[in-house]
Amino acid sequence: MIMFNWFDASAAKAFGISLADFIIEKMPQEAAKNKNKLMPKRKEVLVKILAKVDIFGQTNKLNIYKKAQLGNAFKWRLIEANFDREFADEMTTMIMTRL
Repeated sequence: MIMFNWFDASAAKAFGISLADFIIEKMPQEAAKNKNKLMPKRKEVLVKILAKVDIFGQTNKLNIYKKAQLGNAFKWRLIEANFDREFADEMTTMIMTRL
């Protein structure tokens, strides 16, 4: 039973998607592309995202598989929403190093 729990990444995937949805809702794509033009809005969203990541990481035990699933779900949700791949990579790296 414990072995199957190791592979249950449903909560991690759902969290990754919810993080991406938060970015999609709160950060216009122009802010994602132009780091200087809308810096205050970008910074505000990033601070909130990192706070969410901190809380999730403290309340959920994530193994390497679950972290990978979270990061993958997050990144592809951003790409599917037509965010630039470079931005998606940058944000994914940021949240993965925070976990």
